Amino acid sequence: MLSDDFDGKWEEYLAAIVAADPPVEVLGITDYFSIGCYREVKTHFDAGKLGPVKAIFPNVELRLANATEGDRAINLHLLFDPADSDHVDQIERVLGELKFATPERAFRCTSADLMALGRKYRGHQCDDRTALCEGAGQFKVDIATLQDVWSRDKWMRDNCLVAFAAKSTDGTAGLQNDSSFKMLRQSIEAFSHICLNSSEKARQFWLGQHPDYPEDRLRTVYKGKSPACTAATLIASQRW
Repeated sequence: MLSDDFDGKWEEYLAAIVAADPPVEVLGITDYFSIGCYREVKTHFDAGKLGPVKAIFPNVELRLANATEGDRAINLHLLFDPADSDHVDQIERVLGELKFATPERAFRCTSADLMALGRKYRGHQCDDRTALCEGAGQFKVDIATLQDVWSRDKWMRDNCLVAFAAKSTDGTAGLQNDSSFKMLRQSIEAFSHICLNSSEKARQFWLGQHPDYPEDRLRTVYKGKSPACTAATLIASQRW
């Protein structure tokens, strides 16, 4: 929905995937606060139109209420396992537990409420897609709320991996220069299973290979999780 240059050209999109060299075998479908695009791609995948792609999975990108020093929201990703035949309904149920409060009312993370939030911000005359995009842009999640939903929802715990962005622009590194945010930053990172970062230094850190932060110290601070992701490699301490 946000930063979307796709413009609904599904046939071109599918053709590019099928023609990719080397072949694309696993595809994560990312959307903000939604699995709308995943639903669409899934219909094509189930119909056998994605050629060499062997698996797809939904990646729901969230924006936390906490901002970096550059006043940008921190990005968090929820990567869901698609093995459960009921996973689409379950994901939408889980997202519906997340709320964004305004002085007038609380909006849930559902398409209907995101559109209502978008129209509150943009005006009631905008179309559904514009309203949905605007609502997703305004919706923010408090990390404590997300952690609470996680602690109460067994299906989510069993079928979801959490990934945090580590960049200084829209990731947890944007909190590192203010010591008053140290515990918040560690809370977000310890809650996550995967670190999204293109830095080799970050990869070494999260694998416990940094000389100043060996694996035993990493496990103490981050509850035994040592996730790492570079542009080419994805490693998670917990797997489905």
